[in-house]
Amino acid sequence: MKKKDKQNRADLEARIHYLEKIVADLSIEKKILEATIDLAKENYGLDLKKKTGNRSLEESVEKIVKKSRSKK
Repeated sequence: MKKKDKQNRADLEARIHYLEKIVADLSIEKKILEATIDLAKENYGLDLKKKTGNRSLEESVEKIVKKSRSKK
């Protein structure tokens, strides 16, 4: 191969490696966020996933506040 072709291939391989690292980092971040959402639902009754028809975050917080006030 010519020197230019070798350099181009090396650049492309470096870019692939960089993009693979980004994908791996984003996958880990997604798993952490999903676990956090699950814990918020289990521990506080918050439904943070965006779905049509579910109560809003504000309604969830109000529910928690009412629960904590009724325990006092």
